[in-house]
Amino acid sequence: DGAAVVFAAAALAAAGLCLIQGGLAVLQGCQRFAASTVIGTLRTVLPLAGSWLILARGGGLADVAWWLAAAYLGMAALVTVTAAVVLGQEGLLSRPAFRLNPEHVGFAALAWLSQLAWSVLFQGDRLVLSAFVALDDLGYYMVPVAVAQYFQVFGVSVAGVIMPAVSELAQLGRAADIRRVYLLGSRFLVWLALPVFTLAAVLAPHVLTLWLAPEFAERGGHVLRVLLLAQLA
Repeated sequence: DGAAVVFAAAALAAAGLCLIQGGLAVLQGCQRFAASTVIGTLRTVLPLAGSWLILARGGGLADVAWWLAAAYLGMAALVTVTAAVVLGQEGLLSRPAFRLNPEHVGFAALAWLSQLAWSVLFQGDRLVLSAFVALDDLGYYMVPVAVAQYFQVFGVSVAGVIMPAVSELAQLGRAADIRRVYLLGSRFLVWLALPVFTLAAVLAPHVLTLWLAPEFAERGGHVLRVLLLAQLA
């Protein structure tokens, strides 16, 4: 029964996450990067912070699963309403003349494909490993990789800042300035992430012991170190 409850909550969380991804694609397609960055950051930080708080207060796996379901469904409602308002402001929901801007559609489609590629990249590894690694040992990889994904908030935040500038420069045809902004943002991201990723890699086992058994954290910590260094590279 406990496993069924966890899977039911996970299914609700997955549905909410799909809606969030769709709403973010709409916001990015309409070039509302500030709203997209805020909601994207909440999508990364809020579930992790809530899960940590629940576990710190003695909660169990089922409590975390229901929190994730509630968090993702709540954010899905937020991004759906936000996307609907933006579409209304752009005149894309007007009747009877419903029409779509081809540039918006193309940009949203590209954003959706990038999200799909991200999902394949970070989910396909589990399928490959499951064919060669015993189920009991797979957890030593799955937990660290889930933690490592939350560190992508640095890249998302920086991208959300520079994307409006890049979009405006692209409309003006200023390719040299686009390159300058891109390089500046990349350098800022490296100097911002370098100390955080390095410290997290050094303290990886201690980070996992915040909610996992010491033996698991010790073995999973080595995996987390490799994943963090790979992301930094």
